Amino acid sequence: MQFLLDNIAATMLGGTVLMILAVSQFSANDAVIDQTSYYATRSQIINMTEMIEADFKNIGLGVTPGTPIFNEVSGDAIEFLRLLNNTDPVPSVIRYQKVPTDTLELDGEQVPVFRVERLVNGVMVGHTPDRMREWVVELRNVEGDPVVNVEDAETVHVRFLLVPPFNEDKGYIRQAHWTRTYAPPNL
Repeated sequence: MQFLLDNIAATMLGGTVLMILAVSQFSANDAVIDQTSYYATRSQIINMTEMIEADFKNIGLGVTPGTPIFNEVSGDAIEFLRLLNNTDPVPSVIRYQKVPTDTLELDGEQVPVFRVERLVNGVMVGHTPDRMREWVVELRNVEGDPVVNVEDAETVHVRFLLVPPFNEDKGYIRQAHWTRTYAPPNL
């Protein structure tokens, strides 16, 4: 009888150890996924900000004084002129526009996501990941207040929100925010 009780106790102890190992493995997997999501999101933001900064810091560069710099400023798009290189004296038309891509479930709610495409003279030459949740470009005065007339703009405020590529319903990183205000010298 003692032999049977010892076997049952050993089996229960072994089962408990296996359960602890399984739970630890699942927690470790979640941590790896979360870390991978963090680094992927960080890399995407760095790539996006390099593209955005090059354009928004130089809005109006090379544009003849008196020529309108902005062709369109709306909630879905911004289009402006800027010189891209010194060998071509004609400013290029740069356009950033939102393009719907999908709907994701976040915190039990269906939210639309999109990407922002960058077009140069009508040709797409870059875009953000397809998991953008917010993209706002505001023309502001020097005090930081939004302007009604584009001619009154002295700064450009850009902000976006990106949903990480993995683990949107678990994990620690739900969304990544980025914001910056530029004061292009040619505005």
